Amino acid sequence: MSKHACFSQRLVRGWGVFVALILVSIPAFAQDGGRSQLDFQATYPFQVPNTAVDSSGNPLANNPTRSGGFLLGYSFTLNKRFRVEADYAASRNSQRFTGDSGLTEIQGDMNQLTAELQFSLLNHPSRFVPFVFSGTGVAMFEPTDFTKGTQIGVQSQKKPAFVYGGGADFLLGKGVGLRAEYRGLVTESPNFDFPGLGPTDTLNIREPSVGLFVRF
Repeated sequence: MSKHACFSQRLVRGWGVFVALILVSIPAFAQDGGRSQLDFQATYPFQVPNTAVDSSGNPLANNPTRSGGFLLGYSFTLNKRFRVEADYAASRNSQRFTGDSGLTEIQGDMNQLTAELQFSLLNHPSRFVPFVFSGTGVAMFEPTDFTKGTQIGVQSQKKPAFVYGGGADFLLGKGVGLRAEYRGLVTESPNFDFPGLGPTDTLNIREPSVGLFVRF
């Protein structure tokens, strides 16, 4: 079975577990006015092509691949306007560097740990709550086992990240709702310490997502 298929199966299992937890916890914990919120979203991060150089300083074009993923978040309401949130996100990530010597593709996984401050665009209770946010965190790039077995010398890398975006929560019922949002992540392309690759450019990741939340 391919690595991509395994990742897709983990995503499906993760959705199943989360939905089951929501169904079990709703009667005991769901509250329309709760200050805590747990959300799980399906994501589709796609990375804007950028540039890099090889170890000799020659220019390279980087066209990262795209893949679905998931995001798990917890937020706490401070007041009518502000909320703080911590998120963990995971997706498949492959960097594809092209230059005079050909194509170098490094398959990997990307994990994000971020913390954001959210600002509600409404100052009164509502079933529909639009918001904007910004924050910071770290993007962790991990070569897959396939990459480690075929490309000697690759290493995991952690990059500081800035996150921003906006979205909306829509309350469907008692403490349960739908969230849709757009996240932008600004970090640095990983080169995984691959021999022959030099410094990389800024990596912009655009990440639309949609999912469910439970408030308690």
